[in-house]
Amino acid sequence: MILMTERKAGISMNKIAKALGHSQSALSREISRNTGQRGYRHQ
Repeated sequence: MILMTERKAGISMNKIAKALGHSQSALSREISRNTGQRGYRHQ
């Protein structure tokens, strides 16, 4: 939930990844894995 809120606010994936303590590629995979026709749905 935080991820997409930050993205909509215009914050870069790299800054979000650093703030969460994860790699940018891990966040990209998370978005790809959980994005469907209705947009990102966190689990």
